[in-house]
Amino acid sequence: MTGTQLGVLRRVVFLESAVPLQLVAVVAIGMGYPAAQPFVVPCGLDRELTAVSPARADEHEDRLLMDEPR
Repeated sequence: MTGTQLGVLRRVVFLESAVPLQLVAVVAIGMGYPAAQPFVVPCGLDRELTAVSPARADEHEDRLLMDEPR
């Protein structure tokens, strides 16, 4: 690696740390929803467990706060 430009080394180090973190986050989210499903459904919440897009998160949160408990 001697003789490699500093900018290239910084990009390589960034990618070697960022890519595994992103991959683990995606896998954890993907496994979290199916793992939570057996606990949410029997609680009688009568709501579907779905992912919320970041663009509509505020709208979704407002709707949940306005829902009456069942």
